[in-house]
Amino acid sequence: MMKLNSLNGDICNKVPSCFHQCSDLFRIVWTDNKGENHFPYLPFTTKEYWENNINKDWKSKEMISWVMVSDAGKILAHVALVKTGNSYELGRWASYTESPRGAVTDLCKEAIKFADSIGVKVFVAATQAHTTSQYICRVLGLRFAGIGFAVNNGAGGFPWDIIYYDNLNIADFVSQRGVTGNPLGGQILVDHSHLPRLIEALKILTSERGGCLPPLGFHVLKREAEAVRIIFQDSIEYLSGK
Repeated sequence: MMKLNSLNGDICNKVPSCFHQCSDLFRIVWTDNKGENHFPYLPFTTKEYWENNINKDWKSKEMISWVMVSDAGKILAHVALVKTGNSYELGRWASYTESPRGAVTDLCKEAIKFADSIGVKVFVAATQAHTTSQYICRVLGLRFAGIGFAVNNGAGGFPWDIIYYDNLNIADFVSQRGVTGNPLGGQILVDHSHLPRLIEALKILTSERGGCLPPLGFHVLKREAEAVRIIFQDSIEYLSGK
């Protein structure tokens, strides 16, 4: 088993058909039993995008990838740091079921170690689909940084919601008037376009693990459930003028 990264070109140089393998990983892992792919960044499921776009980002270090590779040369898991201004998003996680237990966690540790070495903070935008990624964030020692709302780009147009984590050395986020999160010290502001989703999310909020695609509930860790419920309630009251 090997852990490789894109910093020195090892993924391209040491992994056969690396672009094809990476696109296969994201296509297979995020496809439901009806054959619909639910990965929020659908271009990642095509070999051409990896070869023409991600390879360019690897060279410019706009995106830095870490992969777990079997002795037979198969990519089993992937994580990446994606540059966003003066920080990095730690994301683009994918792992086959046959990957070694903790593969994504191990790769994330490598990514955070690199970010620490260059003095850059990271944040994670986990989804409401299941709690596995959120659990990994807590294992990594990251703090809960609130929630946000992405876009209705899943198969069938269902909404993607975000649970934020980061590695700032401050307390977990707690609900603030008009604000649903503070990843890396910023502010996620709520507006009236979020109100229907807030009302729906409050109804389906659950601490069950989940895992099906598309997600049936707003899945959060048990330790975050009450904080998220309060964020929903406070935001609904704020937008309703109460």
